[in-house]
Amino acid sequence: MDAEEMVKLLLDDFHMDLNDPRLTLGSKWKDLVGEKCASHTIPSDIRGDVLFVKADHPVWVQLLQLQQHQIISRVNEAYPSLRLKRMHVLRSE
Repeated sequence: MDAEEMVKLLLDDFHMDLNDPRLTLGSKWKDLVGEKCASHTIPSDIRGDVLFVKADHPVWVQLLQLQQHQIISRVNEAYPSLRLKRMHVLRSE
């Protein structure tokens, strides 16, 4: 059994789909928000139509809040099935 088959079996055990955008958003985050922003922020959860993002400093929290509409548009363009409407940015501990 090769690595790809093992990953598929593991994901099946957890009822996860590799095509689920919630699994791949983190790996595409840098492309969506830029390298500098991605080095200080990370998507942490999606609940309904809300994207939750963690930021490592209050300045990044504020910057993401100001860019919320642009980021949501980019994420929805990349992952139309998510249909996000809002983003909530939290300070990571």
